[in-house]
Amino acid sequence: MTFGGFEGLDGLDDPYLPKVGELYLVAKEILGVVDVHPKRPAVVIEVPFDINGRIHLVTRTTDLDRPGVPHAAMPSEHLYQAGVFGYLRSAAAIVWKRPHVEFIGILDAETLDAVMVWFA
Repeated sequence: MTFGGFEGLDGLDDPYLPKVGELYLVAKEILGVVDVHPKRPAVVIEVPFDINGRIHLVTRTTDLDRPGVPHAAMPSEHLYQAGVFGYLRSAAAIVWKRPHVEFIGILDAETLDAVMVWFA
């Protein structure tokens, strides 16, 4: 199928496995939590071997009093305020697909290391 000059866009809504360190906006529906925001920034910290497992991630809040790993604003990734990676969550890999998740960038190595230690 051709769409907008691109071939093979039929699978855009298929589930896929992200990579550790990738930042996403994740829909609250697949996190199974009550949240005032429809999508929450999160970094992936663990990926299953296949689509039948769970993806572990840490969500980011702008509540700077929350215990966790501080994170500076990243305007290039649409994170305009300083925040804290403070909530360990997981999502079924089978639902990790557009439009539930939106890739926004890669977390820097230093912050990712701190998140991995904090939530180990």
